[in-house]
Parts: sequence; C-alpha cells; structure tokens
Amino acid sequence: MRSKLHLILVGILAILVFTPNTFAQDSPHIRTLTGHTSSVYSVAFSPNGNKIASSSSDRTVRLWDANTGQNIRTLTGHTG
Repeated sequence: MRSKLHLILVGILAILVFTPNTFAQDSPHIRTLTGHTSSVYSVAFSPNGNKIASSSSDRTVRLWDANTGQNIRTLTGHTG
C-alpha cells in the first residue's frame, strides 16, 4: 500500500512540476523545470528522491536535481 501511495504522490508532483500551465495561475506547484523544447511524456524519480529524469518529444532525456530544479545533464540522440 505504501508504494502505491508513493507512486500516486510522485505522479501528482510530476504533473505539478512539469505542467503548471494546465492549472489555474493560483494553483500551487513547487517549481517549474524549464529546458525541454517540446512536450514531456515521461517522468521518473530516483529511488532516493534526489533526482528526476524526464523525456520529451524533443528527443532529449534530462536529469534534474529534485531539490533545486537545476538541470544536471541532458542526454541527446535517442530516436525512440
């Protein structure tokens, strides 16, 4: 049960972090991570919660520091 709740909370956080424009302006969100130039389709947190990986149709995977929102690394070249 705890892991399901964790996944639900992580999913909600991912939505709030990566798609703030889909919510009202006064809707609470933690931070906006900027860098992808197209839609973000996948988000995953590291097991310890310190890093976030996001993939986009801009053909990049970005690694983020979950605490600061800073882009750690951008991986390019994937085709699928």
